[in-house]
Amino acid sequence: LISLKHQPKLQKAEELKQYIANCDYNYIVLHTNPNEVIPVLALSDENIKTPVLVLKHADHTFWLGTTITDILIQIRESNISLDKQRRNISDQSVLPIPLKSTDFIRNYQKDGHNDQINIISTGSLYKYTPNENYNFYEEIVTIAKKHSNVKINIVGVDKTSAFAKQYQHPNINYLGVLNPEELNQIENQMDIFLEGFPLPSF
Repeated sequence: LISLKHQPKLQKAEELKQYIANCDYNYIVLHTNPNEVIPVLALSDENIKTPVLVLKHADHTFWLGTTITDILIQIRESNISLDKQRRNISDQSVLPIPLKSTDFIRNYQKDGHNDQINIISTGSLYKYTPNENYNFYEEIVTIAKKHSNVKINIVGVDKTSAFAKQYQHPNINYLGVLNPEELNQIENQMDIFLEGFPLPSF
């Protein structure tokens, strides 16, 4: 864990560059805010040969990092052709995309028994807003109706929100925004994490 000193951005970038230059890394993976300029400045040095992988987790906003990217890690397959064309990044890879099937429930067994399965999904409210192709709320209602032993907990969506009221089921709990301690307590009781969509939330 490296904590940069409290200095102007250019000095921080220089400090980070010197640190990286003295280390023998196989890869550098950036999981940063989309407007984070310090690693972009530090890794722009042509003497740094270590491949840079950028996780594009904020593809719905403007982001920095194209100039230093060797491999772009996408969260949506549909972005690959766009980024080849608009950002001239040919080397790209995709993280697993959200499931739209409930078949995985059938293949899951908890401790070898068919007892209750607890699912959690975590994300900001707007990330669950349905689009023309994906409706997370319809999918979880389908899962709840199909599997009576499944309890689905949605963190980040309040039970008073419009979509929560529209997509009701006794086995679906809309828990709203939780503090880290509350979230940690609930996560420890869960069996499966279900990625939200259409906008995933790491």
